[in-house]
Amino acid sequence: MGRIKSIYNLLMDTVEDTLVHIDYIHHEIHEGKFHTAIVKFESLGDAGIGDLYFKAPDTTVRCHVFGYFATEGLAEFAVRRSATITASGSQITSYNNDHNSALSATAIVRSSPTITASGTLVGLTQAGGGKGSGVYGGSAGSRIEFIAKQGTIYIFRITSRAATNDGTITLEWYEA
Repeated sequence: MGRIKSIYNLLMDTVEDTLVHIDYIHHEIHEGKFHTAIVKFESLGDAGIGDLYFKAPDTTVRCHVFGYFATEGLAEFAVRRSATITASGSQITSYNNDHNSALSATAIVRSSPTITASGTLVGLTQAGGGKGSGVYGGSAGSRIEFIAKQGTIYIFRITSRAATNDGTITLEWYEA
């Protein structure tokens, strides 16, 4: 049987003598570079909006971003780039997914910014719906990351299409 030789530290299962594989995203958790931020919007009426502001650092750090949306009722979910903001909103705590790591995110995450120009639409989907007298919710997300442009503001938006609606936006990103 052949052996694998590498300049990198490879993890071998000592019982089975096999190579253990983890994907790159999982590796970034181990490096303390993977972060999560969540915001909840309660009592969105028909056409009510919940916005999450994400600003990538204007450095050589690249933010590889995943966005997830969930609502109780019908809603549209949008991602917009290069929005113009007059007030950035309330700071949201971002959590390092390695709870033992002291590394902080360099990206800035806020809720409920004041937007004067919404920027370029770069993602749009709809989830949920109604059946009979009930209103059924939905969720949408992507395991396909995008790399945020340096120093750029992104808006992740829920627009309710139900008379009453609660929703959440969850962002996950790693910084490399």
